[in-house]
Amino acid sequence: MRIDAHVHACLDETSLFHRYPKREEADIIQYLDQNDMDMAVMAPIAPYDRNSTVQNLCRKFPDRLIGYCSIHPTFFHLVNETAPQIQLRRLVIIEKFRGLKIHPRLQQFSLKDPRVYGLLYEAAKLNIPVLIDGVTHGSFLPILETDLREIDALASIFYDLPIIVAHLGGEYLYDMVDICRQRSNVFLDLSWIHEFEQKQYQGRPDRQNAIEYAIKTLAPYYKLIYGSDYPEDSAWTIKDFYENLFDKLQLPEEQRNAIWSGTIMTILQL
Repeated sequence: MRIDAHVHACLDETSLFHRYPKREEADIIQYLDQNDMDMAVMAPIAPYDRNSTVQNLCRKFPDRLIGYCSIHPTFFHLVNETAPQIQLRRLVIIEKFRGLKIHPRLQQFSLKDPRVYGLLYEAAKLNIPVLIDGVTHGSFLPILETDLREIDALASIFYDLPIIVAHLGGEYLYDMVDICRQRSNVFLDLSWIHEFEQKQYQGRPDRQNAIEYAIKTLAPYYKLIYGSDYPEDSAWTIKDFYENLFDKLQLPEEQRNAIWSGTIMTILQL
């Protein structure tokens, strides 16, 4: 079994992925087939993607797609908009979404905001995982407000809430590896590849072999989850990149299976 745990629908006209060629529903399934993926987790980003779009996709392909919902944790000023906690409760209990995606950089909020704590408290009660974007580069918030190490505090308070940090924690990769080792409920997804490392951090000695370090350190703890970030360009090369890297590192078969599907299946109780 192989599961791509970080895929975007990119079908809505407001989607951040409009710069890519127009996608159709069948394109997502074709992508999974071409990359030998049995299933995928769909992760929208509110307000750019609609939860209803993901829901419809998952209903059409229930044996291939699993849906997370997305809620903006700090923006609910419209007359017809309810508090994030109530939105989440409805989306999980009534609409049957399996997780929550939040994106501090694009949704422009700080993980230190008390309203974020309120939303994660609700997610913990609902027994669903939270996927948090792990790239802070490009945020308009002050640097102290984009410190991803706040996840350590969140994981400590909500100790039974599975927190998945996307893109290996981005700029905070080494910090996230340390937090993962200390917090049983924090995990990293692998949607972050060598080409991006070279482009963003070329010449920085602290980034040499960063991905290898993360995998060697965390694979024995079963803290890694495969994801491609489809439809990003990296989605078409990332599977081969990791297969080759796993071979190079001589990862045991059980650790590879955990990365490809075992860990996310356990989190989602599949």
